Amino acid sequence: MTTIAVIDTCVIQNFCNINRFDLFGSLKYFLFTTIYVDLELSNADTATKIKYESLISKETIKKVSLTIQDLVQMSQIPESKKYSDAELSCIVKAKQLNSSALTDDKRAIKFIRNYVDDVPIKGTKEILVEGYVQDYLNDNDLKELQDKLKEHKFHIKENLVFEAAALKLLGMSN
Repeated sequence: MTTIAVIDTCVIQNFCNINRFDLFGSLKYFLFTTIYVDLELSNADTATKIKYESLISKETIKKVSLTIQDLVQMSQIPESKKYSDAELSCIVKAKQLNSSALTDDKRAIKFIRNYVDDVPIKGTKEILVEGYVQDYLNDNDLKELQDKLKEHKFHIKENLVFEAAALKLLGMSN
């Protein structure tokens, strides 16, 4: 089953840092992003920019256009000034496409959970756990990826191997 998702800057950067965008293909994700994410990534480090441009050219990630209606909806979101245009555009598009939003921004996640009822949220951690549960990653992979993310200043507090193994034993993923 294919999962449609709108991906935010932070998740793109994390998966570029660990060089595991292949996981989205294995998990059958169909990824979209917006011009605002594109603009944020234009200020990223050179390596991330090159990887991102490659993902766009290979259509691993597809840019989705924003309409006037989307922009109006973004401006009508309560306290919209607290969030970046990239986060807001991903939320609006995810809702419109009846898809998931992929973000690691804790403020955006809290906002989505409080104000946008029907947009499932996943982040880097949930995608890695999903990869483990579906046997695309093993214990060593997960430990190595968690360590790599930490080197790039993205800390996952939980022990991913322990958490993912527990979910796998229960026969479920996030």
